[in-house]
Amino acid sequence: MNEEIVKKVHLLRVTDVATKLNNICQTIHRHFNKKEAILILVPSQEAAVYIDQLLWRQPNDSFLPHAVANLPTQELVAITTTGTNVNQAVAILNLCPEIPVNLKEYSIIYDLLDLTHPAKEQLSLNRQLAYQMLGYVLVSH
Repeated sequence: MNEEIVKKVHLLRVTDVATKLNNICQTIHRHFNKKEAILILVPSQEAAVYIDQLLWRQPNDSFLPHAVANLPTQELVAITTTGTNVNQAVAILNLCPEIPVNLKEYSIIYDLLDLTHPAKEQLSLNRQLAYQMLGYVLVSH
């Protein structure tokens, strides 16, 4: 039996900043707790610093080991601006305004359905369309 694998993008629906940050942290923690590598793709060094600081503070009672890396790393959680799978992750969390170019490297893809601002919502809709044009099924969470 040769079943075609359904390519999915998991959309994390966020309507406010607190929910956005919570969803980002929960998603990363879920993979870390399963000892699955996850890559967080960010658009800039400033965003990398922000997510880095967030992961050192969240949750309040602990921290999440991770690295900001643009070169190969053994960390289960890596934040990068390059789009390169620096930690050989199975999952990617895209926090960029466009879709990643190397989607086939990941078995699990997360993106934001960002409803916090009209401009961010439009970027989210643009990414959704791009994913669909590549044959991905969108799953909202």
